[in-house]
Amino acid sequence: EEALEAMASRLADDDVLPCVRRTVAANVLAALDAALLDCMLRHGLVCSFDAALECKNALALAERCAHRLACDFGFVAAGGDGGVGGAGEGGISVTNELKLPLTRQACDVIMMEKFMLVGSAAQEWRKQICPSLTSKRIHRLVSHFTPNASAPEAVEPEVLKHLLLEASHEDGALYALEDVMESAQRLGTPMASVEDLQPSLSYLSHPPPSSSLPISLRTHP
Repeated sequence: EEALEAMASRLADDDVLPCVRRTVAANVLAALDAALLDCMLRHGLVCSFDAALECKNALALAERCAHRLACDFGFVAAGGDGGVGGAGEGGISVTNELKLPLTRQACDVIMMEKFMLVGSAAQEWRKQICPSLTSKRIHRLVSHFTPNASAPEAVEPEVLKHLLLEASHEDGALYALEDVMESAQRLGTPMASVEDLQPSLSYLSHPPPSSSLPISLRTHP
């Protein structure tokens, strides 16, 4: 929470345009989400029922903090009601932008009954519980699952075998962070929206710093 608050404060203090703030905030949350998922995939972290439940509670706190800072991140325009999950009239929705879906869905996979991931109804269950996770990632998560008192049953070998077969026929990377970083680099400068016009005019009305002027025009060269 402190890191998100510091980022929001820095963006506001530097008069960053709302369209850029939104992109920065969304990319930071996406990178955090991908990094957390990769830790689970690489090291088997948070792969017991109790640990996944605790992680989901922490994710909820982080998402709540991000939504509370939505105005500072440029997601709620003047005149919006600022409510979590929407921006109100004239605002820009934050419903899908300031969340951590990959890690949340990974925790759900750890907590669910694993037999639901295979069989005739598996695709329907996956659409509801982990639509953003590939078979490769699901297989790795399930392979790391650690039984405990809350969920004492180990994953059945047939489930692991079926998921491995699915994963072997699937393209795409196992880890998520590299793809997120490449996507952010390709994005470039974001498009401004109508809601950005008024603050943009305000920023442009500020006198430029003397260092940006030719020497001959500076008051104190």
